[in-house]
Amino acid sequence: MKIRGKALIILAFSLICGLVSPAQTRQPAVAGAFYPEKAEQLFSMLQTFFPKESNPPTRSPQALIVPHAGYAYSGTVAARAYQQIPPGSQFERIFIIGASHTKSYPGASTYLPGNYLTPFGEVEVDTVVAASLIRQNPLFSFRPSAHIREHSLEVQLPMLQFRLANEFKIVPILLGQVNSAEIRSIAQTLRPWFNEKNLFIISSDFSHYPDYQNARLSDSLCAKAILKNSPDELRQTLTLIEEAKIPNLITPMCGRTAILALLELSQGQTDLQMEHLLYRNSGQVKIGDPSRVVGYHAFALRRRIFTEAHGKILVQIARASLKMWLETSKKPQFDHQALAGKLDMPGGIFVSIYKEGQLRGCIGRLISDQPVYQTTADMTLAAASEDHRFPPVRLEELDQVQLEVSVLTPLQRISNTSRIEIGKHGIYLVKGRKTGTFLPKVAVDQGWDALEFLSQCAAQKAGIGRDGWREGTEIYIYEARVFRE
Repeated sequence: MKIRGKALIILAFSLICGLVSPAQTRQPAVAGAFYPEKAEQLFSMLQTFFPKESNPPTRSPQALIVPHAGYAYSGTVAARAYQQIPPGSQFERIFIIGASHTKSYPGASTYLPGNYLTPFGEVEVDTVVAASLIRQNPLFSFRPSAHIREHSLEVQLPMLQFRLANEFKIVPILLGQVNSAEIRSIAQTLRPWFNEKNLFIISSDFSHYPDYQNARLSDSLCAKAILKNSPDELRQTLTLIEEAKIPNLITPMCGRTAILALLELSQGQTDLQMEHLLYRNSGQVKIGDPSRVVGYHAFALRRRIFTEAHGKILVQIARASLKMWLETSKKPQFDHQALAGKLDMPGGIFVSIYKEGQLRGCIGRLISDQPVYQTTADMTLAAASEDHRFPPVRLEELDQVQLEVSVLTPLQRISNTSRIEIGKHGIYLVKGRKTGTFLPKVAVDQGWDALEFLSQCAAQKAGIGRDGWREGTEIYIYEARVFRE
């Protein structure tokens, strides 16, 4: 184990106080229970969770949300998350964050004295970074008892070892009793490492012990909140679930503080997109009891990179889609394999059609679970034929129109309208069942300030009156990268 500088001072202090012994390797606590304790058996089990891939990913996500139950229950879901990492990927370090199940304490405990051991061998702990966290923020500490029996971090390691098949460093973090302000503080301390050089693994199961149907209900509500990538949205959802008093529901999310920390980390980074990967619960497993269920979700938080080359492809897709539709009334078919790793991530898309500089049609989706190339094609046809402000585009107009594709960043809910920047942000209003949106360029074209932007969207698009946005309305912002012919 290599320790330098102030990390050595902190470790020395711990030794003097009798807290740890030198190079104290953390022994497996749940091997033989949550997963096989023999390396050969463990490898064979993991092979069943990781089938051969014809098109493995080419870029790693920024973060994953992964379950931590016994592999027999949650292994399929956990493996789906880890399959998002290209095999053999190299990271400077992997942060693994969970909530303590075995001890109650304030703040966050990171492991300092040594490495973690699994049946596949030792995983190195980045003690320099661990010590740095403790030095920077008093909410971080090393509490030996927190790590001894805790399973939520341990069960992630064999999966990582199997997928990466190389050496890597981890920063294990267990959150204790922390409030919202403390979670924000912890996230702020971690933010300098929240980049593409490092991977963040968030360990959490979901509903604990309701029946099968109620588990699906609770888990679905949690998933919808997480997909909005808003800590406030998740807190509100958790409160609503708990107030519903679902029979036998002990918690809707055992790693809530860890997931909230991730959502706090991603705030303000509009190039990040949360994607749902897979859901299962223990009632779907042969050995499970459908009357007493634990839920498992897998999510990936990805950085969306759109270059001018990507935008050019989307505009070409829009043009080809419109041409085929007008000439044959058929929708285009795409080479999904050729587009994999480029434009196969989900995301919001708006397509605008212009003729002689005047709008001829515009329709889009703020949120889509389809690949952006498919959404671009669909929205092109919708803008050409379903915008009720204009007659459908005719074949003889094909060479007279220009196409514009707007690629949207994920929606971000705001509570303070001063965050709206004219020219940068589009807005999306939700009040009951009424919704409305304006793209960022609308305010610029009309010369509106933020308040007029909101008032016009409320009146023209959402149909809630000019002042309807002021009370009881959810306000979201987003950015749009525009690509034109």
